[in-house]
Amino acid sequence: MRRKLSKWRGGVVALVLSISLILTVASLAFARFPKPADFIEAKYIEEYNIPEYFVPDEKDWVRQQDWAAIKEKFAGIVVHHASEGVDIAAPLMFKDIFEELSGIKVEITGIPADVFFEKLMMEFLSGTRRYDAVEFYAEWLGTYAEPGFLYELTDLLKKWKVDVSDFHPVYWKGYSLYNGKPYAFPYDSDCHLLHWRKTVYDRAGLVGPPKTYEEVLANAKKLTMDTNGDGKMDIYGFGMPAGRGMWSFYFGQDILGAYGATLFTPDWKPNFNNPEGKAAMKMFKELVKYSPPGVTGWNYAMCREAWLAGKMAQVMQWQCVGKQAHLPEMSRIWDEDIRHSVLPKGSGPKAKIAPALAAGSALGITSDARNPEAAFLWLAFLNSAETQCIYSAAGTGVEPSHISSLTSLAFQRANPTVKAWLSSLPYATAIPRIPEVNDLQISLGIAINEYLTGSMALDNALKGAEKYWIRLMEKAGYYKPGVKPAPPFVVTNWK
Repeated sequence: MRRKLSKWRGGVVALVLSISLILTVASLAFARFPKPADFIEAKYIEEYNIPEYFVPDEKDWVRQQDWAAIKEKFAGIVVHHASEGVDIAAPLMFKDIFEELSGIKVEITGIPADVFFEKLMMEFLSGTRRYDAVEFYAEWLGTYAEPGFLYELTDLLKKWKVDVSDFHPVYWKGYSLYNGKPYAFPYDSDCHLLHWRKTVYDRAGLVGPPKTYEEVLANAKKLTMDTNGDGKMDIYGFGMPAGRGMWSFYFGQDILGAYGATLFTPDWKPNFNNPEGKAAMKMFKELVKYSPPGVTGWNYAMCREAWLAGKMAQVMQWQCVGKQAHLPEMSRIWDEDIRHSVLPKGSGPKAKIAPALAAGSALGITSDARNPEAAFLWLAFLNSAETQCIYSAAGTGVEPSHISSLTSLAFQRANPTVKAWLSSLPYATAIPRIPEVNDLQISLGIAINEYLTGSMALDNALKGAEKYWIRLMEKAGYYKPGVKPAPPFVVTNWK
């Protein structure tokens, strides 16, 4: 009996020590989480009574989990994750912490943006099962969900008590839902803004922010300057990624919407080859004249580099590029007064605020993932409210989707773009999440770029794209009786 009791006591001691060790490891992992104080000036920490975390405990999924139990069940499982190359800093930032907490090993592969669609599609079609978790541009949701390439998340979201009501409805509708079912987490939650250097505005005697594209253009003319008298322009008045294909499409969508054009009518007919669309494209071309040479070949990274180097006084870009301008380790203009605004209206009777919900990315699980639940835990961790605040505040370029993140005072102090960003979302536009989306974007983007570079007349460019869209949609069956109408251009109005 004594031996049995001694053996029982020994087992209890071993169990207690094991649990203590797991809790200690978890505690150490949590201690490595960056805090608001790492990104906010000390004076604001005290002045605004900034808390220890960006969001309260009850809003952060990570802090609600029993990581000891998770580790006991999932330790040793490997999750293979495909990340868009520009965004890879965010998952790498938390990979080690997640592995310590969960015991799950994560292997991350970065894929360059310009071949992102093709590489993912090749993996899906070939059935290699190379990836368990994938990042993908949000507009590709239908392309991947419709053929069954993505794992439907309803059951796992319920099992692991993910509060989907905390996702901003624009991102939940636009990034996660396909035919009313969730297939992805809203991850890099994008929106285009106008970033402008008030220091340079003041020097030129200008007052901002501009409220119309006509004002942006007038300011761009005055802000294109030779500041040292050597006969060369040192600062250009404007800039944006206007390269061939998706880049011209993304920023063309901003301006099309601002002048009252849309991408589709309710019966799926193209709706950009009209007076509003032509006025928008003429403005786009005028803005190119006051942008740095080569702008019609620029992608996101090239435009970002030029902006952070101080080459432009105004830039249309994603939120992260505005945030990064404030970081000394990234930007040459960090010590200037840099402002961030909702994109302006166009002109004419249909003019409106219409920033594009362009690109952005979602996180999904492949339908043939080796362990969907382990992959889900990794993605839920990456997508938690606190984690998202941290990698946004750090300037990784990945932005949060949670309401609790976006309305956090601490996060708003760490990311100066948030107020303009939140103000933009009620007006945000998006292309429908249908399987044909990539062909639609690339074809219109090529047509716009051909016009911007002078290779094609405006009428021919828009007419050619219109004809291609009609052929594509007809072939896909969108003009048959009984097809659901196209969703509204403004995402808030999606059902």
